[in-house]
Amino acid sequence: GIDWAPNTNRIVTCASDRNAYVWTLKDGMWKPTLVLVRINRAATCVKWSPLENKFALGSGARLISVCYFEKENDWWLSKHIKKSVCSTVLSLDWHPNNILLAAGSADLHCRVFSAYIKDIEDKPGPTAWGAKMPFGEMLLEHKDCGGWVHDVSFSPSGDQLAWVAHNSSISVADAAQGKEVTQLTTKHLPLLSVLYVS
Repeated sequence: GIDWAPNTNRIVTCASDRNAYVWTLKDGMWKPTLVLVRINRAATCVKWSPLENKFALGSGARLISVCYFEKENDWWLSKHIKKSVCSTVLSLDWHPNNILLAAGSADLHCRVFSAYIKDIEDKPGPTAWGAKMPFGEMLLEHKDCGGWVHDVSFSPSGDQLAWVAHNSSISVADAAQGKEVTQLTTKHLPLLSVLYVS
């Protein structure tokens, strides 16, 4: 996995060697900083948060690592979301509020978690997805998506979450409508990515 943070001009990478690096441009050279991910399976995907002060990393270890920078030791630390994830995490997307995190996985589930880290950010206010948001709190779990969930995407408002699965379906959960899910099954080959346009 690879993702670029356009405002801070940093790149984060992760790979099947279970490592992740944050790359910073210094004097015309990209310098890596190791991330303490603490996983025992391959890393599969990675995504910067909107404020670029943390990123999420999915893996085959059946968990999500939410990583943030610790200035004292000059390294990136991780906290793990393990709740209910039963297989490899295949896709991630951040809510515009920089707190909520959507994850699609190979256990045929789509979930929304709180990734609030009190050490680096203010306490979040309520959203349409829920009001209580301690780290790791699950605010949505849609079961049996019809196949592996290849990609997830929040709408620009953050009130809708779309995902595509291996059964060639496109689904949208609407938090403003009681998290109601609308699903369209197509006759095409499975879609591998989904993206809201502004």
